[in-house]
Amino acid sequence: MVRTRKESRGIRTHEYDSPKQSRAPDIMESQPFPSSGFGHLNPFQATATFAPGMEPLTITEPYKTLAKLSQDVGDIKADLWEKDGLDDKIQCVAWTQEETISDVELLKTENEKLRKDIEMLKSVVIKLDRKVQQQEAEITDLKGRSMKLNILVHNLEEESGEVLRTKIPHLIIEHLGVEGVEFSNIHRNGDSKSGKPRTITGRLIKIEYKDEILKQQKVKKDAGEELPFYITPQSPPQVNETRKKLIELNNKYWQDNVKTRVMGDKLVFPNGTVYKDKVSTPNAEELLQMDSKELEKIEGITTKRSDTHSDGGNQFSAAAVDVNAYAKVRNFYKKISIDPVYGRANHNILIYRFKDNNGVLHEGYCDDGEFGAGRKMLGVLKDQNRIDVAIVISRMMGRHLGPKRFQIMENTMMEALNKLV
Repeated sequence: MVRTRKESRGIRTHEYDSPKQSRAPDIMESQPFPSSGFGHLNPFQATATFAPGMEPLTITEPYKTLAKLSQDVGDIKADLWEKDGLDDKIQCVAWTQEETISDVELLKTENEKLRKDIEMLKSVVIKLDRKVQQQEAEITDLKGRSMKLNILVHNLEEESGEVLRTKIPHLIIEHLGVEGVEFSNIHRNGDSKSGKPRTITGRLIKIEYKDEILKQQKVKKDAGEELPFYITPQSPPQVNETRKKLIELNNKYWQDNVKTRVMGDKLVFPNGTVYKDKVSTPNAEELLQMDSKELEKIEGITTKRSDTHSDGGNQFSAAAVDVNAYAKVRNFYKKISIDPVYGRANHNILIYRFKDNNGVLHEGYCDDGEFGAGRKMLGVLKDQNRIDVAIVISRMMGRHLGPKRFQIMENTMMEALNKLV
């Protein structure tokens, strides 16, 4: 259907439904209404026809605007409230946050329990370590008591078919003048593969024999007489090494005009003070109760390490560091003692030698159960004239090596030392 009307300015025609109907070609011009920008939701198609020179007529189409607005509102509602919409996502985030808070609280509880368990385990380990030390001391004491009547005869040439029970008392009478000596048991130790005379262990019937033998031997030695043998009391290795160390220290102090005395397993100064090592093997209590500052110092220590050398199931390795104070030596020893590899070794032998800021030389060692090793390796450092160094030689035990082990330790130690700049 087409409606027309005449106006004073000309003729304007509205067409609906049929934009293809004919029009006067010279009088009228047709163009679509401008779009509102909301899309085509109105089912009707509108077109305006104008005479030449007429201004375009703007017609607002509310149907398009409202329909599009309704669709947009619907889309927003869907984005907000339908499945996987913004509301679902917010709820998911909220649930995730609640679960995270719950997990954090659970972790806090578990961490607190773990902390308490660790503290309990530390206490148990410290207690066990104390018991082990006490038992070792008791075992050493029992060994010493069992050896109270024993003497060792060194460097006495072996003879084929020798009868030691009569041979040794005769030699003691001949060279020391002590008569009536009797043994309840006497024998040579080990084998003779080394080619050197084997040491003789003899158990005396009376303690008085032992005291008199050692007394007369000292008299002969002080007089400069040579003997075909040398007799020492038998003691546990721990006691022997401790006494050797104290005798060395005693001689050193006497050279410095300090009149110390060795009394049993102690070195006593003139004022009654007992000598105590400035560095000792760390025990479980020292290692487990280190604070964060001490751990930080230990972690900052840079060491040079040797390769691992194996022999007969034994594994030897060494770590070395530059030092100029006792504190650095102690921290280095602790670092090695808690190292995952070195810490589980059977023996960690420490040797150190340095000059302090005043130019005073300090040196020492800790055998950690490898008796004699520290003293021998310190001797190597002196021969090499190495100072301002500390070394730990670790040994994982295998079969018995005898004196051979000391050469392996020396080679391993020098390998680590030569890596220091």
